[in-house]
Amino acid sequence: MWDAIAKKMMGAEMYANQLIDANQRYSNIVKFDAGVVLTIPEIVTSKSAVNLPPWKQRG
Repeated sequence: MWDAIAKKMMGAEMYANQLIDANQRYSNIVKFDAGVVLTIPEIVTSKSAVNLPPWKQRG
């Protein structure tokens, strides 16, 4: 469910972790009841080498 919400609200499933981090209270929920209001965070992207896989960290 988190990935579907991330895709619909943030544009891609890859933002599911950011969505979960912004909604820790509900992090163990898989299927939401009606009326649950989630916080949709601003999309955070980082192109720093720290976040890249090892083969992309080299110049």
